[in-house]
Amino acid sequence: MNRALSVWRTDDRSRYFLLPDAFEAEPGPLRLRSLMGASISLMPESVECFEVTETQAHRWAREELSESLDQLKSGLDTTLGEWQERLGARSRRSDGVTQTTNEAAPALLAFFKRLPGVIGQSLSGDPQRLDSARDTLAELQQRLNDAGIDVDDRVKNFADRLASIRTEAEATKPPDDAA
Repeated sequence: MNRALSVWRTDDRSRYFLLPDAFEAEPGPLRLRSLMGASISLMPESVECFEVTETQAHRWAREELSESLDQLKSGLDTTLGEWQERLGARSRRSDGVTQTTNEAAPALLAFFKRLPGVIGQSLSGDPQRLDSARDTLAELQQRLNDAGIDVDDRVKNFADRLASIRTEAEATKPPDDAA
């Protein structure tokens, strides 16, 4: 579900707003920053009706993160289903006899075994671990392609999509008050 809303906050994180993505307002002195780092300056009265508490903003962001992860899982399920269909179609001969594909099953197994590590590395916030996740996905994508399972760039870009989800979630965390 795309709510077409984004969390915005003041630079000092004292005020939070849920603004429609297509929101346009007269420029003014109130400067807001999105979770993705974009900033706008607008008239304070134009966004008063969109103001929410910090708790509400964090709850909304967590729900969006959860929804994004659910969509990601659903997308993976769909992709894996498509791969299974393609694999089945490639393994059947025209006379209806099924042939086994020697490389496909091990390639899929390797993908699933290494996927949790890729997810952890992608969400770590460590640039070196993110690079490692990218390398692993590139290797797995090549192995799947070599096994006759044609995958598109969604696999290769998976680590970056996960890292952006982490960045969005991190931006909604309350500042540490401990000095």
